[in-house]
Amino acid sequence: MPEPAYAADLEDIRNAPSHQAILDIARRHSASALHPDQQSLLYSGPAISVLVDGGRRDIASQRIALDIASHSSLNIIDETPRGRFLADANVADAIRVRARQLSISAGLPPRAADLQANNFMFGSFAVPEAQLGSLHRSAWGQASADYVHSLQGALTVVANQAPSERMLARVEIPLALGNAAITAISGHSTAELVRMNTLGGPGYVLDRVQERFRQVVNDGGVYVAPDGRSVHLTREAAGRLGIADAGLFPTAGDLQGAGMVKGSTPAAGAAPTMKNRLANWRAQRAAEASEPQEAVNNARNAISERVNRPGSATDPDNTPRP
Repeated sequence: MPEPAYAADLEDIRNAPSHQAILDIARRHSASALHPDQQSLLYSGPAISVLVDGGRRDIASQRIALDIASHSSLNIIDETPRGRFLADANVADAIRVRARQLSISAGLPPRAADLQANNFMFGSFAVPEAQLGSLHRSAWGQASADYVHSLQGALTVVANQAPSERMLARVEIPLALGNAAITAISGHSTAELVRMNTLGGPGYVLDRVQERFRQVVNDGGVYVAPDGRSVHLTREAAGRLGIADAGLFPTAGDLQGAGMVKGSTPAAGAAPTMKNRLANWRAQRAAEASEPQEAVNNARNAISERVNRPGSATDPDNTPRP
């Protein structure tokens, strides 16, 4: 049987003497954007709602962000080495198990240790920032921070009802506003957003950076297959979002001709409790078996083919990417 990916890291996680040691193992893998000179994506929460198989289903923003990345040169945290590392099923399971063991050894009862292990991966707004399990001190929180620190230029936010207590609002947007290399977020200059933050607060800024994508959804710019297994942004919508590679996306006519249906804005309050990053997506899928993993895998494979294709526009030195 072939050795599992990250075999050495898995062994180190299982023997990690502390929670911090686990985070140090994760940080062996870079969370920096693969192409920092290109546009980049941030996403959060449910993005669209669609009638699928006779019932209404909310589609996560991550699936649309992955589709955008698969058609373009935009960076996405999922395709960084650490994004792939933390999303690996064996890695995620090993981290949870060891984090739980360490918490129990420190005196926590099993149920509290389970909660802390989950927070250790995803972070919780309810945990003070300096404490283990906070958004900032979680495995995905640190990945988000390192990712945003690496970005430059314009960012595109794929979000419609981004929760105010999760990573986009509490970690990524504040860090982006403090990153002098980032010039704009969803059409607003960072200088303008800093002023908005001063006058209206973080909630006002979060609302503003979602405006473009909300309008795209309202205009019918996102299509979903009738069985929910594929999600696509239209060429017209990509142009309105300011994506440089908009010409590589299918047109609305193409998607209509393929039998796809337009997505709409999810009902207010539709956001589930766990809704951030690919690891959160995996947790949701475990609880919602009806959500097709194949769709996300297809998007990830498309991104990998683009990134690893020698001589591609996103690979200027003709070197295959990891």
